[in-house]
Amino acid sequence: GSLKKINNLFIKDIFHGYCLKRQSLT
Repeated sequence: GSLKKINNLFIKDIFHGYCLKRQSLT
């Protein structure tokens, strides 16, 4: 359960960074 929680946060962090990158490009 703990590993899944960490993995979920990791994916959210990557997704957030991806969104920020896209915003800075436009």
